[in-house]
Amino acid sequence: MKQWIIDQAQVFNSYKKCFETKSIYIENGYFKQIADNIDLLDFCDAQIIHAHGLWMVPGLVDIHMHIESSMTTPTRFSSQGLKFGTTTVVADPHEIANVFGKRGIEAFMDAKTVMDIYYGIPSSVPSTSPEYETTGGIIGESEVL
Repeated sequence: MKQWIIDQAQVFNSYKKCFETKSIYIENGYFKQIADNIDLLDFCDAQIIHAHGLWMVPGLVDIHMHIESSMTTPTRFSSQGLKFGTTTVVADPHEIANVFGKRGIEAFMDAKTVMDIYYGIPSSVPSTSPEYETTGGIIGESEVL
C-alpha cells in the first residue's frame, strides 16, 4: 500500500472560492482525507511532502465536448488539455462516428492518454438520415448493444 501526506498546502476550496491551509492523505492514488491537520505519527509508513507555501487546485472536468472539434487525436488532446488544468472529459464522439462509424469510436477509445477520457454513446449518427447525407457509419440500436 502506497501512502502519501501532502502537509500544509494551500488548497483551493471551490465552494468557498478561497484557499485554505490543509493536509491531504492519499492512499494508493486516492484522496482519503483532507483536514486542517493530520497527525503525521499516525502514518509512519507514508511519504511526507512538506507543502508549506505551495498551492493545490482541483482539476477541471469538462462533461460534454468533442475531441474531433479540436482537430487532434485523443492522445494529443490529452497532453494539451492537461497543461490548462483539465484532468477529465466526457467526450461525445458523434463526429468521428459520422465519418468512420463504430471503428472510429473504438480507435478513439483505444488511444493512450494521460487524461481521463470517458466516452458517451453518440445520439445521432448519422446527424439526419442516410438519405440526406453521406456518412461513414451508422450507430443504431444494434451497434450500441
